[in-house]
Amino acid sequence: MADTDWHLTGLNFSACNCDWGCPCQFNALPTRGNCRATVAFKIDKGHFGGIKLDGLKAVALAAWPGAMHEGNGEILALVNERADAKQREGLCSRSSRASTASPAPRSSTSSRWW
Repeated sequence: MADTDWHLTGLNFSACNCDWGCPCQFNALPTRGNCRATVAFKIDKGHFGGIKLDGLKAVALAAWPGAMHEGNGEILALVNERADAKQREGLCSRSSRASTASPAPRSSTSSRWW
């Protein structure tokens, strides 16, 4: 699968159940064995492939039984109503790493979006 060119600039606020520093962001194991996270962001300027994402806002609630990069998680994404279907699809594809390079090895596991 070819990687999709993407770039985001804006604000990001996140919190998880791990110790400060979020080990999952460094392909390490979660502090307490699983990952529960909330992420909110406002995209000032961005794109996913040819899809512009400027001005979009979203919140995601996520849960993984282990580390994020191991997959098998569930994510509830709330994207503001200003986004059209292609923009929502681009944001979800980016967040799930379905079409972008991942620092973690790709496997047959995946995360489910609600």
